[in-house]
Amino acid sequence: MVVDLGEHATLPKRYAPDSMSVRVKNILKLWKAALQTVFSASKVNASFRVGLTLQKDRVAEYKNNEGIEEYLINPECKLWDADKTEKLFTLLVTACHEVTHRSHSYHGEEFVLKQEELITASLTYIKGDVNALTRLSKFINL
Repeated sequence: MVVDLGEHATLPKRYAPDSMSVRVKNILKLWKAALQTVFSASKVNASFRVGLTLQKDRVAEYKNNEGIEEYLINPECKLWDADKTEKLFTLLVTACHEVTHRSHSYHGEEFVLKQEELITASLTYIKGDVNALTRLSKFINL
């Protein structure tokens, strides 16, 4: 698992793979499911890893380390304080944002157009598959 420690000097125990809390495991499962939904909706077959970012100013981040795509989610951000439906949709839009970084580094006009394309495809995809949100929501017990 990939972890960006942010301002932490060492990895807090609750985030370590061998002692990770159930809540954090559920966040990672939900994050992976949201990313898979975006890739399925856009008909892209992608190989990626998920992990955590502990950067205080980030909800999530995308990294490409020598061809290995990594999508990191912040288990400490205020997203997790929202209600279930808001968490799902915010996470899905966040996944679209980070997937957009695969092709666009900067938040310019082209970035926004690609992100909108992914959001539209993802929302259309889950509308056509009402079980998609149900599958995602089973992980929300945070």
